[in-house]
Amino acid sequence: MAKNLLKGMAALAICAAFASCSHDTDFESAHQSAVFDNLKNQYSANFIKKYGEIDPNQSWDFTGYSSMTRAGENVESIQQQEGPNFYGYCYVDTKAMKDLLSKSSTSYDITFDHVTYHVTGTASNITFNPYFSAKITPSFARIDEFNTTTYRYYHLHFTWNNQDKEMISNISVVGRSGGEYWYDGRSNGTVIHRTSRLTNTLPAVGTGNWYAYYTNKTDNTKYNYVPVTTVREYKITATTTKGETFERTYWGFDCDGAENGLVDLICLVNDYSIPNPIIKRYMIEDLGTTDDTDFNDIVVDFKDDQLGHQTATIRAMGGTLDFTLNVAGTAVWTKSVNGPQLTPAVNVKDMVNTDADTEFNKALATISISGWNPDDNNISVTVTYKDETTKTGNTFYTIPFPEVGQVPMMIATDPSVLWMYERVDFPTWWLENENNSDTGDDQSN
Repeated sequence: MAKNLLKGMAALAICAAFASCSHDTDFESAHQSAVFDNLKNQYSANFIKKYGEIDPNQSWDFTGYSSMTRAGENVESIQQQEGPNFYGYCYVDTKAMKDLLSKSSTSYDITFDHVTYHVTGTASNITFNPYFSAKITPSFARIDEFNTTTYRYYHLHFTWNNQDKEMISNISVVGRSGGEYWYDGRSNGTVIHRTSRLTNTLPAVGTGNWYAYYTNKTDNTKYNYVPVTTVREYKITATTTKGETFERTYWGFDCDGAENGLVDLICLVNDYSIPNPIIKRYMIEDLGTTDDTDFNDIVVDFKDDQLGHQTATIRAMGGTLDFTLNVAGTAVWTKSVNGPQLTPAVNVKDMVNTDADTEFNKALATISISGWNPDDNNISVTVTYKDETTKTGNTFYTIPFPEVGQVPMMIATDPSVLWMYERVDFPTWWLENENNSDTGDDQSN
């Protein structure tokens, strides 16, 4: 949207400074409101002329999103007994666990119960996400040589909001003589118990963490009680001579802080799941011109991974007015301030990623944010408009997410919906006064 007669400047910070210098703040506020109302009225008239009268029940959030509700859920660790043939996979994978103690990959053949398996495995240290649901099975444990005469008990704990829960407890282990310090629970493999734990920490998203530690046989002190930030992830594939393939994932935890790291307690992980992220694309008109409905002045994708992290990614800036993006009333990004810091630099009058060479997956800027409520759409943009009539300075107006039934200057869509090129109106079947279940990325009317 070319807005060559308009000149942008910084938004919120300048707004505050300008207000403090004004001789008549009430007059300025009234004037700003009048300018905004005038622009909005012109835009509304043009919008209705183009798309028709607005249904009073029309919502401008086309995502159909509803928040995940965790009310009534609890952090859980429920012990589950396994069947008598539970140990087979441990026997097949034992060599992999030992090989991957110091290597990143392994490959070998092994026969168990008259079945030959070709086993391949990889291991790497990964950042641990403390919020998930899964079935966790203690399968292997190891103790260092200097503890060969002392029983230890390995534990995994979860603490949140002044509450705590033992997720895995009392995995006993003692070192063996002769250089092998893997716990040997049966002659055919290195297994711990015939039990699993059904775990769920999703109700405590953003508020808790796992802790690994050990206790001694005669001492209840929690040694090495530190947050779990990294685990060693083992990916094992076992293929039989008949072509059957079994894939297993393990996590290795550091419970004692000794030199061998993330191999004290190794657990099989099944049925792992985390929440799907919430992503909404907001397409915004800044009222630089009042007869344009391409909704590409500002295009920004908001994401909540439902694991305690939120980001806003700016995809396009088709306007030539300065703007500040606000989340829950807090400014998070300003074009005149943050734009020049990008590579390549973006200035206020630059129209970015809205022409025929548009890259729809391009991230112009990604900002870590907090406080976004996907249900409430509590974002807004504050726009700086150069007042050429009164010559008194800049006018500031804020565009929130529209109420139901209002003429929209902002819409929310799924991220698969593409924004329009310059001066190409958003399709009427999107913005006319009816709800549609289909989405479209057509760049035409």
